[in-house]
Amino acid sequence: MQSASGVFTAEITGNLRFTAKSRLDFPVVGDWVKTTRFEKNHSIIYSLFPRTSILKKRTTDKFGENQMIAANIDCAFITQSFGRDTNLNRMERYPAICYNANSKPVIILTKTVMGEPARVEELIESLKKRIKNVIVIPFNAKTPEGSEILFK
Repeated sequence: MQSASGVFTAEITGNLRFTAKSRLDFPVVGDWVKTTRFEKNHSIIYSLFPRTSILKKRTTDKFGENQMIAANIDCAFITQSFGRDTNLNRMERYPAICYNANSKPVIILTKTVMGEPARVEELIESLKKRIKNVIVIPFNAKTPEGSEILFK
């Protein structure tokens, strides 16, 4: 847990654990919580503030269960490298998770110098057709491409 006073280990109270109806009731990364200081570097979480969004995905081991990823995310940056393993179906799943959580997805397509500019542009256009209202930023760490947008 991180606060204005520093970084602490934290645990939830027994009451919070006992009243939880599902995994959704436990704190995750991004949650705002109410705590009390228990020891010098340890806190007790006794309640959660209401969430504005929750990123979650279905678990593979238990039918109907959700795995919590993060809470209160306004904008999610999804990175995918350009190359042999570029997969449109996989790239389509992550923005769907964001839209379900009321978070704005931004796809950052890295290592774009590995492909022909026409192929990169074709992939970007395909993504924009398949995923409505998504921003796709081609980016390469070795050139200024994309940095003017990302590092404003």
